[in-house]
Formats: sequence, structure tokens, C-alpha cells
Amino acid sequence: MDIRQLECFVAVAEELHFRRASVRLGLSQPALSERVSALEHELGARLFFRTTRQVSLTQAGSEFLQDAKRILSDIEKSVSNVIHTAESDLHNVRVSGVDEAISILLPKTLLKFRQIDPTAHVQILEISSSGQHSKELIAHRTDVAFVRTAQEDDFITSKLLHRQPIVVVLADTNPLSRSASLSVSDIVDQPIVGYPKHARPILHEALWNGFRKIGAQPNIVCEIIDKSTLLQFVAHGLGIALAPAWVKNITPPGVSLVPFEPSKDLIDLYVSYRKSGNSETVKRFINTVKNIAPTFGGINLEDIKAPEAFEIERRLKKELNIPVMHDDQHGTAIISAAALINALEIADKKIEEVKMVISGAGAAAISCAKLYKSFGLKNDNILMLDSKGVINTKRKNLNKSKSEFATSKNITTLDQAIVDSDVFIGLSTSDI
Repeated sequence: MDIRQLECFVAVAEELHFRRASVRLGLSQPALSERVSALEHELGARLFFRTTRQVSLTQAGSEFLQDAKRILSDIEKSVSNVIHTAESDLHNVRVSGVDEAISILLPKTLLKFRQIDPTAHVQILEISSSGQHSKELIAHRTDVAFVRTAQEDDFITSKLLHRQPIVVVLADTNPLSRSASLSVSDIVDQPIVGYPKHARPILHEALWNGFRKIGAQPNIVCEIIDKSTLLQFVAHGLGIALAPAWVKNITPPGVSLVPFEPSKDLIDLYVSYRKSGNSETVKRFINTVKNIAPTFGGINLEDIKAPEAFEIERRLKKELNIPVMHDDQHGTAIISAAALINALEIADKKIEEVKMVISGAGAAAISCAKLYKSFGLKNDNILMLDSKGVINTKRKNLNKSKSEFATSKNITTLDQAIVDSDVFIGLSTSDI
């Protein structure tokens, strides 16, 4: 039995005339009669009474008519639904991703995408397992996935969107919250709110690898997948935790973020998608993500001591395609440089002639000195001091940053350096 046989039967049953039914269906009358006869043979029942002058339904034919019409109607609806769904799929984008993308990147992307394709429908899929995203892409159950680990194979490709450092999350009441940075050794005795390895493998390994290196084991008080819940646990003093720097956007009151050392541990965010078989709508969405990613904020590094601060910033600038700024360096340098320029204008002095003493040789002091030099301050007119006194060429084991400002003058103390100076910049620790 096929659909065409049912259509022939319904047409004859409604017209009760083979010729009119054949015209209605666009078939020859012999072909119509043959199909109706084949249907009767297959059913094993006579559907029509036929005479040379009249056609009428048998009781079996009358009952079968209702079923046949319902079957044809259901088939028509199913075909219509498939066509509608197929057309809708062309304007539908299914997106899955890690929490950072869902919370931070996607809203900005969707606003831009709506301007480009206002008829498109974006469906956000919640998938907690990192390894599940690629399976969903291959199975065509999702179209775009934001993931932590890149995948490149015959089916899927990935593009790096950005990288960011790991931070230690602490309650403000924890004395360590006032630290410039924290290493594994600093947190070895702290209770820790951790993550299951299957859910947050990168953060899980960053924690456990760090403890393995110092021959210790972390004191895990509980493991949580959801970062919002984790932050609340930390805020209530249950323990400390590691997290990517983006959590500053969802951090509740009473929580501090401190840079985690070693600084080489970075959290990546990639967008992954199929290499082929994507609709034009999906392609436009992917391009929107790529275009939005470079404008996705930047990284502001806080309270990282020198010389590590210089290396951290250098590496991040090299590896990332978003702005990176170390606040201690550039924030202080920019503000103080503006003040210096104004002061010199008021005092009617040229920066090339100014003699300057800088008390301090940390990240802020080094950055300030470099910026002042870019405005014309001569290196020979700078005397820089650290906790051991004036940085001079007689000192041994100076790091690269300090060596740039080592003086050959026979000056060792702040009292000697300050004589005949025009500008004093105080960027040192207390009691210098």
C-alpha cells in the first residue's frame, strides 16, 4: 500500500465517479481503476459497488474512507512540519558553552548578532561536561560551542578568543586577602573549595599540580561545579578557591581576588564549530563571535610585584589579542606623568634638565621612570633607590629592570641622592 493508492481511493469515494476522480488527480481512468483494484486486493476487501451507471461505497469502503482521509491529513501535516522545521533550522543557531561565555561574552554577541540577523533564533544549551561539547557538534545537536580546550580534527575547528590568569578567591576577613599575590605555599594550610575534575579539569589540575610540586595535599572541604555557588561558599568563610579572573564580574560583596602564582597558568576560551555543513545563519553567528572577541574587555593586572609583573605583562601582551594593563605600573605612571608635566610647566623647567630621585624600584617605579624617559627625562639624571639604597653599577645581582637605572655616580643613600634634586617620586615601602 502506498500514499498514491490512498489518494486514488479517497478521490473516487468523494466523487463517486471514476472519470471525475481521474481528472481531479490528473491520472488516466485506466490507471486510476488499476490502483483502486490493487488497493482492494491488498486489503482483501471490496471498497466499491460498481455498475456501468453508478459507483457507491461498500460498508468496508465507507469505514476505510474516514481512516484514509485521516492518514493522508496526518501525512500532509508531517510533511509541512518537516519543511517548516528545515526552513527554521536555517535561521536557528544552537549554542553551548562554559559559564564564562554564557554569562559574559554571549550577551554582547547576541546584541550584535540581532542587528545583523534579526530573524534568527538562538537557543542556549546547558552542557556542564567540557568533553560533551565536541560530541554535540559532531552529532549536529549544537552548532557553536565555547570551550576551554581547542579541538582540531577532520570535523571540528577552534579559534582562540582570549586568555586570562587564575586568581585566588578569598573572603575579605581572611588575612591573605590583602596579599599582593599568593603561591601554593601561601595557601597550603587553607581549607579549599574545589572542583570535580570532570567538570573543571583545568582549575582542578592547576590546584593539584601546584600542591604536588611542594609535596603537599590540598585540604579540600567540598567540591562544587557552579561558580556562583562557589563564590557564596567562599564569602561565608567556608574556604578559599581558585577561579579564572572573569569571576570578578559576578563576585558578591565580601570577596577578594588575589593573583595566583605561578602566573604561567592561564585559562583559555575558544569558539569551536564544524568545518562544514553549517547554515548561513550559523556562519554569520560565528563571524559575529570572532568580531566581538577582540573587543571583549581586557585584562587589568592588580598588585603583582616586580620583576614578575614585567614578565607576566610581556607574555600576556604577546599571547593575547585584547588589551593588557598592569594597574600598578601604568595607572601610577600615567597619573604621575601628567602631574609632572603640569608641575614643570608651572615651574618653567624643561624635563631634559630635571634631576629626579625615585624612592622605590618596584613595578610602579620602573614603569614611571620609563614613561618619564619617553617624555625626555635623561637616564643619567635619574637616581633610583630600593630597600638597599641607591641602585648603582657597583651592586651585584641586579635584575634587568633595575640595571637599566643603575648609576655610576658614587652615591649610596637617600640623603646623598636628594641633594640638588628637582623632583622626588615616592613609590617605596614605608620607613625608607
